[in-house]
Amino acid sequence: MNLPWRWDFHSDWYFQTRLDASAGWLGGKETDAFIGTIGPVLELGKEKFPLTLEAGFSPTVLSRHEFGIKDFGDWFQFTTHVGLNWDVTKHLRVGYRYQHMSNAGLAEPNPGLNLHMISVSWRF
Repeated sequence: MNLPWRWDFHSDWYFQTRLDASAGWLGGKETDAFIGTIGPVLELGKEKFPLTLEAGFSPTVLSRHEFGIKDFGDWFQFTTHVGLNWDVTKHLRVGYRYQHMSNAGLAEPNPGLNLHMISVSWRF
């Protein structure tokens, strides 16, 4: 969801703020958990150019933090990401993001989790 703050600069370039939320599933070694995130995103784009860069930070909750021998230390985590989006049409967007989740040292252990994410979204 776009937030009301947008900065236009240098010809057609802009920064757009957005609020991202996600809900999903995390699993491994016969253990499943809910994962949910919500947080701000800053998008850099150029008018009438279909590619945008984004970066974001989201507090994250897990319904469990132990997956066999992998222990994330706590149910509360932080997720940061950088990504690239391609607006295929006015409504269809395809994206890639590299994302890192960890508890930021608030609990031990703090192994972190790095993910490569591909997304397909419909923009209203």
